[in-house]
Amino acid sequence: MRTKYGLALIATTVLAGVALAGCTTGDGTGSTSAVGQTAKVDASSNAGACGQETRSITHELGTTEIKGEPQRVVALEFSFVDALASIGVKPVGVADDNDQKRILPQVLDQIAGYTSVGLRQSPNLQQISALKPDLIIADTERHKAIYDQLKGIAPTIAFDSLNASYQENLNSAVAISQALNRCAAMDERLRKHRDTMAAFKAKIPAGEKTKYMFGIASEKTFAVYTGDAYATSVLRELGLESVPPTEGQNTRVELSLETFVATDPPVLFVAKSADKTLFDQWQTSPLIRQVTAVKEHRVYPVTQAVWSRWRGIICAELIAQDVITKLYGG
Repeated sequence: MRTKYGLALIATTVLAGVALAGCTTGDGTGSTSAVGQTAKVDASSNAGACGQETRSITHELGTTEIKGEPQRVVALEFSFVDALASIGVKPVGVADDNDQKRILPQVLDQIAGYTSVGLRQSPNLQQISALKPDLIIADTERHKAIYDQLKGIAPTIAFDSLNASYQENLNSAVAISQALNRCAAMDERLRKHRDTMAAFKAKIPAGEKTKYMFGIASEKTFAVYTGDAYATSVLRELGLESVPPTEGQNTRVELSLETFVATDPPVLFVAKSADKTLFDQWQTSPLIRQVTAVKEHRVYPVTQAVWSRWRGIICAELIAQDVITKLYGG
């Protein structure tokens, strides 16, 4: 996972910036980077692009010229599928890890009929080419090495999905709508999203400062996510504060039982990636009963697919609903 430095902007402030900038305002300029380098996009990176027959879309691996309105889109990460579904676009191809069950049910209903193009980590280029796409959406980290091959098949734009925070994901969604010439639809979807997130936030008692930890338990490890990871940055939008074991420089850190006990989270959200996990083994230790979340029965199981594997507008709303239901019963 990536390493981040410095303080992240508060999600509510930056999301308001998306509202003000929208998809269609600004001067339309953006930086260009060579393949192998990345340049972060924000909500105004491609402002002014929509409505143009030919658009130069700035993304994290460069600038791509797109003509017309793409109709045959291939998405190589789940967050991009989320962005497409959010504005009513059905991709012709999805890297779904060869398992349709990995698509969230709330999204699958909207994109039924797509063709699998294999693993997200290593999509099948022949299958992608056979679909004759007119736009490919790739992940900056996972697909940097095959970016030249992808753009040889069709115009390709790339954004950080694997390591993206909540706000970075929203920026990518805006840029995707600009590439598709669907800015108005994304503006409307983000307006509804802001209203939805505000409604969830309003259910948290005024003045309450809930601190929590979010971890993934596997057979041999227990890893927690710090404040700049995707799910935790969604919770920051709600006003909740993560309890990371570090200063927040790493988005994912593995803990020992002793470190977990010393961190002492008052609330714990935990997803399991295996039937029998290291966290399950810890339950036999008397040390675990020293943790506030355990003593007060505030350990909440969550779904790995929603909280870790998937990212996006729809996903953020599902995470927020999950938190409010589990913590406040609403």
